[in-house]
Amino acid sequence: MLRLQVLGGLALERDGVPFEGSAPRRRLLALLALVAGHGAHGLTRDKLLAYLWPESDTPRARNSLKQALFSLRRIVGPRALVSSGDIVRLDPAAIQVDVWEFEAALDRGHAAGAVALYGGPFLDGFFVAGLGELEAWGEGERRRLSRRRTEALQRLAERTAVGGDIPRSLHWWRLVAAAEPLSSVGALGLMCALVAAGDRAGALEHGRLYETTLAAELGVALDDEVRELVERLRRPPPPMPACTPQRETSPPVRISPLSAALVVTGHDLPRPGRVALLRPRSRVMVLLPLVLAATLAVGDNLVRTDRPLAPVPEAPARLTVLPFETLGDRETGELGRGLDALLTSGMEGLEGYRLVPAIAKRGGRPDGAPSSPSAASDMARRAGARLYLTGRLIVDRSGLRAIAVLHDRANADREVGHAEAEVERGELFLLADQLVRGLVGDLYRAPGQEMSRAATTATRSLPALKAYLEGERALRDEDYSSARDAFQRAVRADTAFALAYYRCSVAADRGGQDEVAAWAAALAARFSERLSEHDRRLVTAYLVGRKGLLDDAERLYHGILADYPGDSEAWLQLGELLLHGNPLRGRSAREARGAFERVLELGDSAQGDALVHLARIAAIEGRPGEVDSLLHRAEAANAELGALDLRAVRAFVLNDRPGRERAMRDLLAQPSLVPRHLALDVAVRLGDLAGSERFASLLAAAPGTCDVAALGHRMLAQVAAARGQFLAAGRQLEQADACDPAAAVELRALMAAQPFVNPPDSDLTELRRQLDAAASPSMDSSARRYYTALIAIRMGDTLSAARAARTLLQTRDTLAASELARSMGHSLRARIHLAGRRPAAALAELERAGWERTAGLSVAEASDRFLRAELLRMLGRADEAIGWYASIAERATYELMYLAPAELRLGRIYEARGTRTAALEHYRRFLELWRGADPELQPAVVEVEGRVALLHLAGPRTAP
Repeated sequence: MLRLQVLGGLALERDGVPFEGSAPRRRLLALLALVAGHGAHGLTRDKLLAYLWPESDTPRARNSLKQALFSLRRIVGPRALVSSGDIVRLDPAAIQVDVWEFEAALDRGHAAGAVALYGGPFLDGFFVAGLGELEAWGEGERRRLSRRRTEALQRLAERTAVGGDIPRSLHWWRLVAAAEPLSSVGALGLMCALVAAGDRAGALEHGRLYETTLAAELGVALDDEVRELVERLRRPPPPMPACTPQRETSPPVRISPLSAALVVTGHDLPRPGRVALLRPRSRVMVLLPLVLAATLAVGDNLVRTDRPLAPVPEAPARLTVLPFETLGDRETGELGRGLDALLTSGMEGLEGYRLVPAIAKRGGRPDGAPSSPSAASDMARRAGARLYLTGRLIVDRSGLRAIAVLHDRANADREVGHAEAEVERGELFLLADQLVRGLVGDLYRAPGQEMSRAATTATRSLPALKAYLEGERALRDEDYSSARDAFQRAVRADTAFALAYYRCSVAADRGGQDEVAAWAAALAARFSERLSEHDRRLVTAYLVGRKGLLDDAERLYHGILADYPGDSEAWLQLGELLLHGNPLRGRSAREARGAFERVLELGDSAQGDALVHLARIAAIEGRPGEVDSLLHRAEAANAELGALDLRAVRAFVLNDRPGRERAMRDLLAQPSLVPRHLALDVAVRLGDLAGSERFASLLAAAPGTCDVAALGHRMLAQVAAARGQFLAAGRQLEQADACDPAAAVELRALMAAQPFVNPPDSDLTELRRQLDAAASPSMDSSARRYYTALIAIRMGDTLSAARAARTLLQTRDTLAASELARSMGHSLRARIHLAGRRPAAALAELERAGWERTAGLSVAEASDRFLRAELLRMLGRADEAIGWYASIAERATYELMYLAPAELRLGRIYEARGTRTAALEHYRRFLELWRGADPELQPAVVEVEGRVALLHLAGPRTAP
């Protein structure tokens, strides 16, 4: 059978024997590698042309591709290389590819098998002169696959450490450090593995070598975590103190991974708070597996039975812990009192519940426990508690066993929670933790609390669980900053708490902190093995969506919902994916309506989010009455922080003058709460632009708030651009310059680059000079290079733009910054191809831009979506173009300037098809938007008015 090797080089074999006399030429091998590197789905002929014959005109390139495919089929056979329409692919049944086997093993979770299959760097040593795009693609694949191999090595190192196989773990960490010698992940992992193996000197030596390598290669000093470990290892271990019994009067110490690694050498514990979890590059996570065997608690022995739901009160429900009945030896009474105190401490701070002290009743049992169910209810009544906890502690030689029952006094004292646990003697803290976690699982069984309930089995740390529940409450209240902080406290308490990382990513994403969201999502996936199958699938779908694989993520969510149709979290995340992701793939955000309506039907606690999103969809569809009703319901469902935004939106969009004044006063009292997107996100359709203008005008006139005023001026510029008034938009951006020059010049450059705007050469020259001279120092260097190149292309200087594109494609920065730079580089190349009248090549570059991954980082992505629609139309693919035009202004505020041109294109497409009604509707929207446009745009308005008149004269007509 044929076998293609692309890892460690590039070679083709048949039945284990390399091709020799009939071996393919290098360009044919490059074609084979390209097709293999794009998986079993293959890639289009246009992309092959762009990679392999970039300098040839289209007819010559197509002929070369045809000959190359013919030659390859003679070598590998017609079954291995398959053409299906415009797609060229390899048939897995006829040819084996090592990179496919490597990635399949990783996807199945077979890390050891995958590492064994990795033969070396992707296309190592393979080069074809003059094919820069091929080399850039190969380099990207090389980094991606190497990163996947390193992650597999880390997983193997972690798993073997958990199993207590320190020598094997040390072997894997050595490979990690060798694969990434500049990464502190590998350095810390190897050093801690050496410590665990008793080789403190070896750990110090590796730390010294790592410090030397960093200084020589990057000119930087050690990371804080590595430096701290080196410093502590250099200190002599203190003498071991004598062991003396201690009473269990304080909560157990939670040992951090770094501390536990140092305990092996007898060193003191590090100071808390040294690890900055906000940094995406934080390394503390890799240390956990080295000490899990010493820090994991005994298995969870919770037993639950079916029972009524615990209350979900409007205000916190009062809860009291009554003294437990104790059975056993002489120590039982003291242990029982300790367990009562620990349970009270553990239940304290649970979201939605308030602990109140129990009031003992005279004449009760010697251990203070109520003598009967009625006595228990009476004790709870006198404490003013609705819920009360009773239980029994049994102490014998084998260990401690406890049963805890939660009752609801307002529901005939019925049982609403139950937990049982059994531990060894001396593990009273663990016993209390297990009981509380079991009870928490019952307290959060109401509809919409699935994520809170799942957390009870996703962590063994009670402090982590309580912080997680606090984060869930803040997330429901749309207080994303507080939610993110709470989830980060949860992962500090349990550094492998996958569900907390997942929710931290969700909170950071909604709060506009993309790097934190990406960091947390990746760690959620890394530690997802501790989750249930359902939760693991949920985390995987979310991470796939964040990586920009929107079609795959949608399929994953539908798969979850096929198995769990009542899963409101999956419905909500599917809706979010469709709402925000559909415009990035030429589909309407309106498709998300069904998912959000399902969230409301299920009574999810996140219904406020669903209501706001449904309001946005109603605004897109032009139904202001429904917008008002939905926002009013969302305002009632949300806490004060979220409701303030909603009140402002309703007041300004619906022209409620008294409400507008109140909302404006409240917003300006708290400038950080000024909604940067929501107002215009709701007001993206024609009838709501006036509401946005009213809102923005008051922001622009706000006294003493420079940033807010600049935001108002940019909003006014966007509204003016939507109306075709680009001169007025420019004046607003000039006023925004004083406070936020970077954002202002970014919008000015985008407007000047559009084909439907015709700025004078003097304006382009001045704008280019400002960008070249770094007139906006707060603008990122990649963004400045991109916008300067856009203006250069508009001025006909494609050579400068090509140099800028090449620099952007070679950017090496943080992951997010590098991906954004590459998106911008491909965007520039698409525009250069378009300037050279090569629309097919331009479209291929746009497809490579990958805005699905980086759209949230730049306002430039909307310009490329409009350009994609234009290219599809030029290439005669009107059906596809319609989807891209129609989804303009459904995703973000900065799309408003493209709305009228998109309506104009849609009108022309439908008119050409003979669909009179649709054509008239789109022409009408265009005219209402641009009727007062700048003089230079009026010829388009006059032309459309004439088209409308002719269509009316023609009378009704149906499509052929």
